[in-house]
Amino acid sequence: MSGAYVLAALIAFTMFSALVLMQDRRRGGLIGQLGTGIGAIILFVAYTFDQRPEPAPAPVPGLMAGGVGILSAATGGMGYHLFLGRFTSLWAARRVFLCVSLGLAVALGAALNYLS
Repeated sequence: MSGAYVLAALIAFTMFSALVLMQDRRRGGLIGQLGTGIGAIILFVAYTFDQRPEPAPAPVPGLMAGGVGILSAATGGMGYHLFLGRFTSLWAARRVFLCVSLGLAVALGAALNYLS
């Protein structure tokens, strides 16, 4: 089970890094919005599989971890692109939205742990 969390963390790190290093703010914001939607859909599907009495066709903890990773990274990256002009330093913006992404991952992970 811990392998799923490591893979989800790697996916989230890669997605957030790619969004932050993009130069095109419109494209980065759009990809962040699409990633947020995809992460929410993955979480909904995983939670639905978890509530069924039959065995799930996919590993539910891995899907939940992946959904949390994608949703938090995409939300942090989207916020970075939408609010980048409000910061005086590029690195300050990157640090702030990395903290937003990590905080969202912790909150979503705790909520899913409570619901399961």
